[in-house]
Amino acid sequence: MLAGGERLSSADFGVAGWTGAPFIHLDCCFAGSNRGLGGGRFEGLPTGCLQHGASAVLASFQLLYETSSAEFSRELYTALLEDGVTLGEAILRARRTIHSKYGANPLLWATSILWGNPGIRFIQERKGSPG
Repeated sequence: MLAGGERLSSADFGVAGWTGAPFIHLDCCFAGSNRGLGGGRFEGLPTGCLQHGASAVLASFQLLYETSSAEFSRELYTALLEDGVTLGEAILRARRTIHSKYGANPLLWATSILWGNPGIRFIQERKGSPG
């Protein structure tokens, strides 16, 4: 649901024109919800992103708490910006950091679910390098 009552559907990702199999982080409450259509098919934002070319989608299935989810994202992207760290490793680091800071309540550290490839890495362009 968007502002003004509009809805974003998985079909909306078909017009995005992504290149390079991006990583998509849907950092909002219930963005990871999917609906079963039968026959092993699902409809929702994560599956829509994957169907339209994303290599991985990180999304929540429940409410997010503002402070812990912001810190989770900060830890996630800090780890991803280190050379050689995979998405799966970065998620694990962020979860461990939030768990150690806020305790064992999984509503604070385990809300995000990864769909797709945990082995992707961010590649940073170096200043002055071609391309």
